[in-house]
Amino acid sequence: MARSQSQIGLICETLLSVGSDERRSLQGVNTDGLIEGNRAFAVDVGSEFRLDPESTLAQEFDKIITAPGGGNWLLCGGGDDPVDVYTLGDLPASVGGVITLLSSITYRIHGELNLLGDRIVMSAGSGLEGTGIALLVTSNTVAAVTCTTGTPARIHNLAITNNGTGPGVTWDGDGDGSQLWMHDCSIYGAPALDLTGVAGDSVYVYDCRFYGVATSWGVELSDAWSAVSFVGCRFLGDGDGMRITSGEGTVANLVINGCEFSTPTGKTGVTQNTADAVVQGRLVGNLFWGAGTPIDGNVATTEWIARGNTAFADF
Repeated sequence: MARSQSQIGLICETLLSVGSDERRSLQGVNTDGLIEGNRAFAVDVGSEFRLDPESTLAQEFDKIITAPGGGNWLLCGGGDDPVDVYTLGDLPASVGGVITLLSSITYRIHGELNLLGDRIVMSAGSGLEGTGIALLVTSNTVAAVTCTTGTPARIHNLAITNNGTGPGVTWDGDGDGSQLWMHDCSIYGAPALDLTGVAGDSVYVYDCRFYGVATSWGVELSDAWSAVSFVGCRFLGDGDGMRITSGEGTVANLVINGCEFSTPTGKTGVTQNTADAVVQGRLVGNLFWGAGTPIDGNVATTEWIARGNTAFADF
């Protein structure tokens, strides 16, 4: 049953930031005068806590925050609370230039965060998302963000820029059915997104922007995949849009739907290095513009179906 507005005592921007004041953190809220038990609740976008007296503490609660003024805030809904990241100090400590995110925790990035040459490795079940205009930036020879091999990954509403010679984001499958899910992201690198698959794994990318440098491309798709979907994305920058470097017959299904491809002179929107690498490919309603080439000769095969694209006829 939904609680009435009078039963929700607080709405906090973050629940777990030790150094925050009461305007931003549940830990800073003085509980004097609040009614314990079933009437004093605090909520944020991911979790709900209730204020209880000391006597009710029990081990089954997986998160407890001591409240100034008496009592404790107990997690009663929503699972692990996201970690709000304003500075590098809010992320796990870097070890050998690698920041390893904790498993099953979502890190919520606020504003621009310079990793200062470090890189991020996402552990199993961890997630990255941005709040407002959020940016992770680094300069590295390897990927700015790497997802742990063979584990699901989720990146949402976040810009990631690698000003070095490495990719923006990499994700490797291992054939166990894992998925990469990306939505509303802007990625820059060489390439911007580097995907290495094993049959059984899937990629779902929606409303994202990929900026490839002149010597590289926006997205590289290599090895084997069960299903790959790019919907409503933009492929910009000075390089090729998408390059498929998989072997023959190794990408079971590839859908490119409603995307925009900038094709500068000498560049190609969609390139398939090996003929028949894609078993079933669909190009639907995409916009190709620029002095370059929309698709290479290997894309226009019997394995591909194209409908409603600019710059070339249906086939």
